[in-house]
Amino acid sequence: MKLFSSAGMDLHLNNAIKYLGFEPYDPIEDIEKPAMFWLYFQEDYEYLLNHKGGKYVYWHNSDVLRLKHIQDFWQYIPQLRHGITHACHNSLLQEELAQNFGIYSIVRPVFWNDVTKYPESYEYSDKPEVYITSHPNRDVEYGEPYMHALSELFPNLIFHIYGNEGESTDNLFYHGAVSEETMDLEIKDMQICLRMNKHDGFAQTSMKSILMGQYLITGLEYPQIPYAKDFSSLVGFIMKIINRKLSTVDYHPTRWKESLNNFDWINK
Repeated sequence: MKLFSSAGMDLHLNNAIKYLGFEPYDPIEDIEKPAMFWLYFQEDYEYLLNHKGGKYVYWHNSDVLRLKHIQDFWQYIPQLRHGITHACHNSLLQEELAQNFGIYSIVRPVFWNDVTKYPESYEYSDKPEVYITSHPNRDVEYGEPYMHALSELFPNLIFHIYGNEGESTDNLFYHGAVSEETMDLEIKDMQICLRMNKHDGFAQTSMKSILMGQYLITGLEYPQIPYAKDFSSLVGFIMKIINRKLSTVDYHPTRWKESLNNFDWINK
């Protein structure tokens, strides 16, 4: 399957080529071959709609928001509804695509990586290490304030923030932007991953934490995964983990592992 992606998604594109058998899309050589498109910019839509072969679109998260808020993209919506197969990470995106744009999509969470690189490594600790990923100027969206509040409430726990700069404390550490390899090495022995975004796909970091057998707590509802609707419920889950009252056996989404990278919706 040919795969087109514009700049900014190079990491996922390269991993899809390296681990999942995709091939880079050439708009001239591959115009009549089945191809998948990731849509973030106007030229991405133009490439998709000019394509003559089988058309597939995968929606990640912010691409749906961009379609919703960038009026220049609205001209393409009628054409997106017909003759194109759409898939996305979760039911939130599925609903938004249907409700706002009349686009039918199927839910197929994809880990744009090699699942075998992340064997189970979880070990219990009564002082678990907690981590999140974040981005500059998007600290609230990614849950950094929660991390600061938690670090005050749980002074014996260690908290890590990747992807952004900030002032570290005795038990909260900002790591800034690090390579995927560095972060993978550092988080494999941690216990809890937080993903508190209220609008999301299914983050690759979240998938890694599941594969490694860690606890994942999210700000969106996913089947079989602890859903923290507010700070109080977030604290409650962490207390249960510390006191061994929440077991990965109880919630750990085996079916998420089994459902990852199911490309049954593609006719290659």
